[in-house]
Amino acid sequence: MKKIYYSIIKELCINCGACVVISPKSFTIDENKKVIESKKYTENLEEIENILLAKKVCPTGAIVTEEI
Repeated sequence: MKKIYYSIIKELCINCGACVVISPKSFTIDENKKVIESKKYTENLEEIENILLAKKVCPTGAIVTEEI
């Protein structure tokens, strides 16, 4: 089974929220209006597809992924 680790490079993130719209199960906005990861990894194929799409559309390349 495929598992993916993902994270946000905070120094690159401009908090545009595109990842939250595309993958709301994986990304959220905290009380300080900063985008954060809801968790650090997933095995859910739909979530993986959404995370990879969010990574693709991120305007600053702040999302990193690694298959584990």
